[in-house]
Amino acid sequence: MKILVIKDKEIINIADPFPVNNPEQGIQPDGNLVIYVNDLDGLSAHDYIRQTFWNGTALEQRSPPPSDFCVWNGTAWEVDTANYLKQVRYNRDLTLFKTDWTQLPDAPLTSEQVAESATYRQALRDMTDAIVANPQAYVNIEDAPWPTPPSFLNVS
Repeated sequence: MKILVIKDKEIINIADPFPVNNPEQGIQPDGNLVIYVNDLDGLSAHDYIRQTFWNGTALEQRSPPPSDFCVWNGTAWEVDTANYLKQVRYNRDLTLFKTDWTQLPDAPLTSEQVAESATYRQALRDMTDAIVANPQAYVNIEDAPWPTPPSFLNVS
């Protein structure tokens, strides 16, 4: 047996019942709904919360989210663009950091390699423009329009 606390059709908490003084099933003074379920369909509490919602009269299953960057908008999964961009920028900044040395005056590179590195670094800075222009096209970090690094750089 589990206690589910629901706010605005979303499960916000799952708890085991106490030995005594459990809340009554139904609307609580804070406006949240409390219901009891026998099990979580074999899912962890985290996965159950992500895959189950209250449709107003009953619990309903939704498909798993396409990625960790998706949120349920009440009817479908959509990309949380701000969170997605934050992670892309973090990974992009790490890659820029790994290539900073290519722009130093004493870098052991030819002038063509320096120019190629500079072009790659600019492409890294510009890559978020495509995401901002069409955020729903990008679901996973791998979907981001990562530019191809020059062959002489090891940025992995």
